Amino acid sequence: MENTLKKKSSFTGISRVPSGVFGLDDMIEGGFEKNSLNFICGETGSGKTLFAMQFAFFGAQKYNDNSILISLEETKEELRRRMGRFGFDLAALEASGKLLIYSYSPKEVNKFIEDLPQIEATIKKNKISRAAFDSLTTYALFFENPGRRNIEMLSLIDKFRKMECTVLMTSELKLTSKIVEAEEGITIEHLADSVISIYSIRKGDIRDLGLEVIKMRGTNHSRKIAPMRIVPTGMIVYPDMPFIK
Repeated sequence: MENTLKKKSSFTGISRVPSGVFGLDDMIEGGFEKNSLNFICGETGSGKTLFAMQFAFFGAQKYNDNSILISLEETKEELRRRMGRFGFDLAALEASGKLLIYSYSPKEVNKFIEDLPQIEATIKKNKISRAAFDSLTTYALFFENPGRRNIEMLSLIDKFRKMECTVLMTSELKLTSKIVEAEEGITIEHLADSVISIYSIRKGDIRDLGLEVIKMRGTNHSRKIAPMRIVPTGMIVYPDMPFIK
């Protein structure tokens, strides 16, 4: 199997971790920087959960990375059923110990907070190299007081930053009918090593998906918006095709 730690950026010499999203790595010098913290942003229905799952699933299946997915939005059963439509056999990877899944409903954020020390210990014990968290938005909604919400968000991000693995965290992004800068919907983007935005743009009676790398530290990344599709085998990005014709 391919060893992710041997993948080096030709531009920077930095070790890279493949994203698991077909076509995206061509835009980011081969993948995310090893042990970086990355935000995947987009509105509801844009494919953030699928992105997070592909990062964890293919990390375990294709690259032999011990991976963990933490979901605050779907149960394990829902994840297994929905991801099974793309051919992702989550149960098999769980049984092998390569993929760990922790799932909570939006009403169980407090339980996640209680379990977090155990999750941190599990990540260290199992030498997890990929962690996907879905989502920051659901976590933030648990805290009614804006001041406490900010403190808890900063604290959570700091905890993931210290986990010594490559982290991917999803977040909703407020969009208008036109393409907008991702920074308009994010107040914590400066805390991430990279910010990737997924756009869902209405064209007539359909919506087209596009992906843009807003920032990625230490990376000579693509500056264009690339078309993205969700097909029977998962999410695919087309870096060489125009998004708007």
